[in-house]
Amino acid sequence: MNALSDTIREESTAMIDQLTALGVQPVLLTGDHENAAKSIADQLHISEVHAGCLPEDKLNWIADYQKKEEAVCMIGDGVNDAPALKRADVRIAMGGVGSDIAVDAADIALVHNAGSVPVIINSALLLNWKRK
Repeated sequence: MNALSDTIREESTAMIDQLTALGVQPVLLTGDHENAAKSIADQLHISEVHAGCLPEDKLNWIADYQKKEEAVCMIGDGVNDAPALKRADVRIAMGGVGSDIAVDAADIALVHNAGSVPVIINSALLLNWKRK
């Protein structure tokens, strides 16, 4: 069976690796078919994948992580991501790619690429550490 998937941006793998180095556990929540999702996750070095997710599934996964007292950062780009974005602790929308609804639900909108996400997360961690 063939799996069709989106083209992975060059900076995406480096971004995920940087987030992992910061102690962030990346999770892929996607509406894509399982084969396509696993292909993307493998390329990005993401071990936890939940494919075939409807908007309410993404919302439930985020709630499950929050019940474990884990802070959740959601990165989304479409109307299907808006409910999950609203539920997450930190909400980042890829503004140049998807819907205005996702941007409206986000705290931060990135227009060009996701390469600055590790900088944002690291800054937030440093600010939180200095606050303690």
